[in-house]
Amino acid sequence: MKNTKYTALVIGFAITILTVGVTTYVVNSVAYAKTQLFQPSILSSATPRVALQIGHWKNNELPDELDSLRGSSLGSHGGGVTEPEAMLVIAEKTAELLEPYDVEIELLPATIPPNYTADAFVALHADGSENRAAHGFSVSRSGYSLTPASQELSGVINAEYQAATGLVRSGRITRAMRYYYGFNWLKYEHSIHPQTPAAILETAFLTNAADQDFLINQADIVAEGVANSIITFLELDLE
Repeated sequence: MKNTKYTALVIGFAITILTVGVTTYVVNSVAYAKTQLFQPSILSSATPRVALQIGHWKNNELPDELDSLRGSSLGSHGGGVTEPEAMLVIAEKTAELLEPYDVEIELLPATIPPNYTADAFVALHADGSENRAAHGFSVSRSGYSLTPASQELSGVINAEYQAATGLVRSGRITRAMRYYYGFNWLKYEHSIHPQTPAAILETAFLTNAADQDFLINQADIVAEGVANSIITFLELDLE
């Protein structure tokens, strides 16, 4: 009888210790999440930072954790122009349009700095399809985002980009867009911070003759659509 009581006492004590340990772990984990992921502001600078990532640019320099994308993800092409070439021109023109505003612009290649933070992150791409009739643009928010601002950014781009370019929405939002590697902070070190408002824009189809001509020869208008999206989203004023 005494052995039974002693055993019950030991088991009860062990359960108490285990419960305290698990509770402490959960409390610490929640505290970490609040301090690391749910900060009211992830940037201390008063000047907003905008990142424009050029899709597939310098793909051969991707880190080892993304080595599967180095050779298999080269982007679309058409009219003698590759996707990164077309997107680099548009990104540079967008940056020029934003120069008069109080905003810091950073052009990023395929490799994103670890745990990257910004007030807005837009990945610029050109779509492609074996169906040469496929045309138009598409926008997707980050599927890994922990801020509703990503949805807002996506909506602003949809409206402003269409207004500036006159292009139709293709309606093609793929899983690869929503769960873009650059958004995937759960898996990759080289990705954006989960509190960074983020969206991916497929500007048009390089494989469609009309879209291709627009992207290559009307890059100023494409850039205007991207710049207007940033200005509206961040409510920027001229310096």
